[in-house]
Amino acid sequence: MTTSDKSRAILLLLVKLEEEVGSLYQLCAEQYPEHTSFWTTLAGEEARHAELLRSLLPAIESGRLAIPERNIKLDSLQFFYEYLHQQKNYVAQHHQPYHDAVSIAVDVESRIVEREYFGYFEGEAPEVEPIIAELRAESRDHLAHLEKLKEDTR
Repeated sequence: MTTSDKSRAILLLLVKLEEEVGSLYQLCAEQYPEHTSFWTTLAGEEARHAELLRSLLPAIESGRLAIPERNIKLDSLQFFYEYLHQQKNYVAQHHQPYHDAVSIAVDVESRIVEREYFGYFEGEAPEVEPIIAELRAESRDHLAHLEKLKEDTR
């Protein structure tokens, strides 16, 4: 697999990851109707993140942008996606206390922020910088809001 192919695969998996996070948040909106607005807003932002990432595909395909696998391993990202999918299925199948669902969301966002998934892009595509900065900032904001919510629901 070429560097370009690996970068494309990583980018598309990041898109799937954002879509799955959004799906988890939409599920929380449905399961906790008293908090629908909060979760629906987060789900919408995750859908937007997926679209922003998808917009980077032409830069990857043209070779102006890369995601070196030394920085982010495809199999590690796939493992995290599978973990997220399992967590979402758990929430769907076991209506649990609100605090537990918030804890899962905190865990997911903290992994995204701590692993700097949006910090590993390299190349000569100046249009990418503001997109990456926005993704990183919004992910940190999501984590901060969720951590506060977790503290408030104790």
